[in-house]
Amino acid sequence: MADNDILSFEMILTALREEAADCFTDPVLVTIDFSKIADVDPKGGEAKVQRLKSSRRVAFLKAELYQEDALIFSAKAVFKARAGLE
Repeated sequence: MADNDILSFEMILTALREEAADCFTDPVLVTIDFSKIADVDPKGGEAKVQRLKSSRRVAFLKAELYQEDALIFSAKAVFKARAGLE
């Protein structure tokens, strides 16, 4: 079961990082909040990312991990541009 959680974290974090990289170069994760919905093997699952709000320096993102149209994990994250941290 813990392996399923770790794989879910990795899948969601990868999807969030890819979306953040589309917002600005060199994104840095500031915070993330995961919510486990169901204890299901996520292999073959699909992560969907939504950009809630973004600017030149910060992006607020939401990701959901689905397995056969059933929501199994969700996360909200904040990324900042590295240049904005200085």
